[in-house]
Amino acid sequence: MAWEGRYGYAYDEPAFRHLLAVERARSGRLGLPILLLLVELKSPPAPSPVDPVWARRLFSVLSACVRETDIVGWHRRNRVAGVVFTELGDMSRAEVSRLLRARVVAALDRWLAKTVAFHVHTRIHGQPRPTDSIGRVAEVGAGED
Repeated sequence: MAWEGRYGYAYDEPAFRHLLAVERARSGRLGLPILLLLVELKSPPAPSPVDPVWARRLFSVLSACVRETDIVGWHRRNRVAGVVFTELGDMSRAEVSRLLRARVVAALDRWLAKTVAFHVHTRIHGQPRPTDSIGRVAEVGAGED
C-alpha cells in the first residue's frame, strides 16, 4: 500500500519489497541495471523507529529527487527508507551511483535539520558482476559527506 503526500508517494515495506523484486526480475531479463538507494536516519530527533513527522519529511525529500518511474518506500519498516532508480541510461554504474547518491545526500542535507545524521547506501542490481556492486556510506549532519 502507498500513501500520498504533498510531494509524492511512498510504499509500505511489503509493497516496496514486492516492487523491488519485480524490478530486479525485469532488469535481469533485460540485462539493465537498477540502483537501490537506502537512507537510514541515525540521530535525534529521529528515534528508532522513525516518527511519522520525520518519515513524512524524509519521503517528501526523496520523492522530490526521483522520476515518475522510480519507486520510493520503506525498505525496512519505520527504520530504513528506500528508492529504486530504474532505467539508469548509458553512464557507467559507478558514475550513476555517485550522481544519484550526491543528489539525494544534498537534498537530505538541505531539508533535514542539521542535528539529524543519516547513512546513505547505494547498490547497483541487475546482472552485476561482484566487482560492479557499489556500496557507499555517508554520514551527514555534522557538515561532512
